[in-house]
Amino acid sequence: MKRRGFDRTRVRRLLIVLPTILLLLGNLPGAALAAPDDGVARKSMFLDLGGAPAEEIAARVQTICAEHRDPNNDNYIMNVVLVGVVDPAGDLRVDQLRAVLPHVPGGGQATCFENVFVGPTQLDVGQLPWKTRADFPQNLEPWCADNPYCGGILTPSWRWDNIEASREAADLFLGFVDLHYPGVRANLHWYVTYEAYFDWLGGNAYSDDVRNAYTAYLLEMVRAYNQALIYAGEPPASASRAVLWSPTYESSYYVHSPLELNRIRDNLRYMFHNIQVTAAGEGINRGVDWLDMQDKLGQTDCFSVECYLGVKQWYDFLATVSFPEFSFASLRVNMELFSSNLPGPDPNEHMARQNFYDANGIPIGASWELRFWSGPRL
Repeated sequence: MKRRGFDRTRVRRLLIVLPTILLLLGNLPGAALAAPDDGVARKSMFLDLGGAPAEEIAARVQTICAEHRDPNNDNYIMNVVLVGVVDPAGDLRVDQLRAVLPHVPGGGQATCFENVFVGPTQLDVGQLPWKTRADFPQNLEPWCADNPYCGGILTPSWRWDNIEASREAADLFLGFVDLHYPGVRANLHWYVTYEAYFDWLGGNAYSDDVRNAYTAYLLEMVRAYNQALIYAGEPPASASRAVLWSPTYESSYYVHSPLELNRIRDNLRYMFHNIQVTAAGEGINRGVDWLDMQDKLGQTDCFSVECYLGVKQWYDFLATVSFPEFSFASLRVNMELFSSNLPGPDPNEHMARQNFYDANGIPIGASWELRFWSGPRL
């Protein structure tokens, strides 16, 4: 069965044309870029500890400390999300950690972020390693089999290896923190590094299986993080922390039928609610309730108002996932600051996109990534 909407030419055409039609018809209130026009917006930052030497990270952090700490200013940087805490050999990136940890809550020096989220690690997906596993599902269609968010997540041993790698990295990180920055443990939160196409939870033959696999995976990550804190000495009553996730979409909102969109919403509700209820039954007070949707514009190099409108449609859709039994504690957009084709960030495009998000009530969350940030004026 060919998955509906996988034709990328069709997807891009719909991404561009349909929002323009809706805008002309006046069906998207506030979509015009009238105000604000300063190009500045509050946001948080991802920091990939494997992406830059410690000296560069330290300089960037010092810029935030010096120029982005006034909560009354639009250029306020709120939180930092640390990823790449360990290198491919499983060793802590100590120098890079020393460049940032003193400036997170409890770090002992000037606090430059409201919260720190830690995403310990993720196994490399480059060679499609799940396909070599004995429990890899047979007879998957190639688009699913070759993708970590379908064939990968559907392979139980691959899921467990990622969980165990994160658990081991979390233990290493907490041991280092307790030795060198003992005030940090009481203040840190967690990030799940393994991503997803959330629209694959509806509209294809594997949607329910993918939902179940992600439910199992995310629940185990919540358990692993909680247990790592307890093992480090945190009282169980205070071991429940916020858990942030940053999935994205594979296809444009407009290629999905109303039936598919309803199915995606139902499966997302089931997944997040099930995680929350199961965790609560085990004495863990929080599930995965922080979500920063990747806007995917850096990956697609789609930097136009029409593409911004496509992001708005998906953000507004995710806002409907909240229902009486579950709601996000934080729902924001991960503004991709990079470009797949440009050698560096485009400050003018960043300003235009931030203006659009601000004008349309789309809060910016942790954005990928500090290396691609346009710098002090943004």
